[in-house]
Amino acid sequence: MNHRGSSGSRVGQVRTDLIRQYRRLRRLRLATLGVIAAALLAATGLALGADRWTPDPAYRVLDELTIAPLSADSARDTAYGNRWCVGQCRVRERVWSSGVTVADTRASMDAALEARGWRPSGRDCDADSPEVSRICVQREEFLMDVWIGPADCDASGCRTATVLAMVRPATSPAPGSGAIGGL
Repeated sequence: MNHRGSSGSRVGQVRTDLIRQYRRLRRLRLATLGVIAAALLAATGLALGADRWTPDPAYRVLDELTIAPLSADSARDTAYGNRWCVGQCRVRERVWSSGVTVADTRASMDAALEARGWRPSGRDCDADSPEVSRICVQREEFLMDVWIGPADCDASGCRTATVLAMVRPATSPAPGSGAIGGL
């Protein structure tokens, strides 16, 4: 009888050990799933928020332009479109106020763009009106369209200008280096 009682006790102990191991495995699986879910949630948050924490390369390109007649404190930035070009590629706009005429602003802008490595993009770049000057240039992976128009006009003429620069991703390679002549 003694032999039988120890056998029943042993079976009960094995069963208790199996139940304990099963519960430990179940907790380990749940903990693993929790860690994976938390990691995926954190990675998604980082991926979606990364564009808010990293400087936009197109705005960095615009920040590099130092043009004397443009008032840096008057710059207004706007962006629209999708950063990953889903539907519409992101377009960045910057508007400056210039303290000089359209012609003088154009000359300063041409010199600044040439100094920073911008080259004519080869696209049709006619202005909509004779008072507006337009520049179409490309550097690396960016295209920039610049419109320089009159501001602060009265009967004696226009004394200042407004500059609008639009930067977007280029769809073709940057043109070869060469003089900007005729910008």
